[in-house]
Amino acid sequence: MMPVEGRASTVVVENTGSPDIKNSNYIATISDGTVLGFSVGGDEAWFCGAISNSHEIAVPDSIILKGENRTVAVKYCGYGVCDFDNAKSVVSLILPPTIEYIDFLAPTIKELHLNNYVSNTSSDQIENLDKVLVPEKDLLYYLDHWVWR
Repeated sequence: MMPVEGRASTVVVENTGSPDIKNSNYIATISDGTVLGFSVGGDEAWFCGAISNSHEIAVPDSIILKGENRTVAVKYCGYGVCDFDNAKSVVSLILPPTIEYIDFLAPTIKELHLNNYVSNTSSDQIENLDKVLVPEKDLLYYLDHWVWR
C-alpha cells in the first residue's frame, strides 16, 4: 500500500439511468466522454459503474441531481455489481473520501486509490488488486485491518 493524494469533485447527473450500466438510475457524462452510473436513495448515492475507453476513472465525491437542485454524497462503490462491461479498459479506480463501503469492484480493476479509511469491504473485493494506494495518515489503519493485509 502506498500514500495517495485525494481529488474532490461534484458532477451533475440526470435521472435517465442507463440500460448499459446495471442498477443505475442517474448518469453523468464527464469531459473525456466517460459515462458514470449512480443509484440514489435518500441522501446517499452508490457508484454503479461506467462506460469508458479510459484506463482510469475518478468517482466524484458528490452528485447534483439535475432538476432537483439537490446534492448527494457518493458513499458506496457497487450496488450488487460494479458494472464495467462497457469499460473493460479501465484498470485504475479512484474513490473519493466520501466512500464508506465497497460492495463490489469490477474484476478489471487492478489499482485502487482510496482517499480515506474504508473498513467496510470484504477480502473477495480486493483479492484481485495489484496495488492499493491510501492516504499516508490512514496507512496504519489499513495495515492493522486483516482484510487489507
